[in-house]
Amino acid sequence: FVTGDLVILALQACSALAQQGVSAQVINVPTLKPLPSQEILQYGEQTRAALIIEDHNILGGLGSAVAEVYAERLCKPIRRMGIPDVFTESDEGAVLREAYGLNLEHALELAMECLS
Repeated sequence: FVTGDLVILALQACSALAQQGVSAQVINVPTLKPLPSQEILQYGEQTRAALIIEDHNILGGLGSAVAEVYAERLCKPIRRMGIPDVFTESDEGAVLREAYGLNLEHALELAMECLS
């Protein structure tokens, strides 16, 4: 599950996972309010685990919302990829994304961690 302009990163990760023989899908969640809970459940039921990618603090955003849906209805592992709950620095977006692990390598690491 992904929101915002990190959809491109999620698509790259999906492609890289496919090359490793791992089937994955990218679900763009365009809004958090109202949260498309039924769609999250629908896609969640089709998979073994979920990786949530967001350009936001991992607390209180898409990751938290998906985690709530999973906690109530699905018993499957999830990992959240986003900015940790820390005071961040100021810099260009690309520099900050790299500094906080919003990159392809980290996405692949978390995806494989979910599946193990």
